[in-house]
Amino acid sequence: MKIGILAAKPEEMQAVKERERLFVDQGFILKVSGVGKVNAALAAYELINVELVSAIIVIGTCGALTKSIPVGRVANIKEAIY
Repeated sequence: MKIGILAAKPEEMQAVKERERLFVDQGFILKVSGVGKVNAALAAYELINVELVSAIIVIGTCGALTKSIPVGRVANIKEAIY
């Protein structure tokens, strides 16, 4: 099973890139989309239809959600309001 990991900016993918061999050897496909929902949608489309991934994990900073959440903390987002 191939899994895609998607980030908007290279800086958000940096921690994964530092362990790239581990992720790639396990069948993960890494993709940086660029900022914005259109770029994210296009990158997700490519992961699904070209790379044929079964799932996508989206990583990133959530636009610096809040200073109280340190870098590296996992946030479980249940609802987005915009």
